[in-house]
Amino acid sequence: MLPTVRGLEFQRLIGLHVEGLEKAIERFGQALEPRKLRVSAAPTLATRWLVPRLQQFRVVHPDIEIELRQFRYDENFSRDDVDLWIEIKRPARAWPRGIRARYLLGQEILPACTPAVAASLRCPQDLLKATLLQHTNYPDNWALWLEEAVGLATPSLPGPGFDLGSHLIVAACAGMGVTVIQPALIEQELATGQLVLPFKRSVGTGRGYYLCTRSALSGHEAVELFSEWLLEQAQSSIARYKLS
Repeated sequence: MLPTVRGLEFQRLIGLHVEGLEKAIERFGQALEPRKLRVSAAPTLATRWLVPRLQQFRVVHPDIEIELRQFRYDENFSRDDVDLWIEIKRPARAWPRGIRARYLLGQEILPACTPAVAASLRCPQDLLKATLLQHTNYPDNWALWLEEAVGLATPSLPGPGFDLGSHLIVAACAGMGVTVIQPALIEQELATGQLVLPFKRSVGTGRGYYLCTRSALSGHEAVELFSEWLLEQAQSSIARYKLS
């Protein structure tokens, strides 16, 4: 039976709304499997902090599968292949509507270096004579730490530059100089004594890593279990170095 003229008109009017509803159900309903989470995390944090802990989560929740997805520095949270993000907070950028963001860790930075390099650092002023390793994406980190921690105004600080935190860590471990970094990223090196913290004063950057989920997924069991576990792990890391 062919549709009537009124039937065709009705179909035309509701067609776009039905299509939008189907997409919404696919994205926020069926797209998230009950026991599978797709996670996008900042690369250095993922490699240095998250991945080494995932086995602990698997032991407690063996039925929840965690998949790591590609991290995007220009993330707008519209992707349908990610359920949860660990994103870098940018001070000038607000979180989009519909995104629930909770602070995880990483706001605080402090100097780190090998024990051999630390032997020549008796007071923070000695850092001005040391090789200061720079993060090229955050070139003000050293000036910020020195001014906030010890009142040294140093607008320009020369030193080798690296574009990733992981590169800074390798350079510091090789004895190239002193880095200023989040201690959560060098937990293994601190535990083994490969790196030390010559001065324990930490300084806040106003950035840090945030746990971001869609508000529409609030109450989803796997999302909540993994989120609470991440927050507990972060608090443990913060407490280990007495950071606030």
